[in-house]
Amino acid sequence: PGLVRADEYDAISQLPLVQQTLEKMETANIVFTTVSEITPDISDIEVILRRVKIGTSPQIHKYIQRIKPHQPVGLLAARPFNIKGEIFDDDHPVVKPPWRYVGFNVKRLRKLVRDRTGKVVVVTGAESSRVQPLIGLLNGELVSTLVTDSVTAEQILQSSL
Repeated sequence: PGLVRADEYDAISQLPLVQQTLEKMETANIVFTTVSEITPDISDIEVILRRVKIGTSPQIHKYIQRIKPHQPVGLLAARPFNIKGEIFDDDHPVVKPPWRYVGFNVKRLRKLVRDRTGKVVVVTGAESSRVQPLIGLLNGELVSTLVTDSVTAEQILQSSL
């Protein structure tokens, strides 16, 4: 997945290689991905957005202010999400960013998990900081198979009780 300016999205998504890749993603029945945690003050989102030079400083700041009340806990393919599994990408009705994501469709991931027509496999390392993001993915029905260590798995189970 990539982040692109909204005014570049149509041109980029029409490139033959990008189009072919997106078409293959739409028919995939197994998706491997990972998850990243977000610090409570969500300053790391701002750092990432500045690093990829997406949007202006005021746009980034405005997005951060809009997303903060929703308490994001993690990133799934550069898309912030909260403990409920609510994804804040270009399809979000309230916290819509001024840029677009090029990559897999989150609605399609949920459909694979809910309909049991495919697998969404999340692979993550042994870090307690990943527990909240993993719970968010599970709550949002965004993962069907989780690959992690026993300590992280135990923390997820204890947090869910």
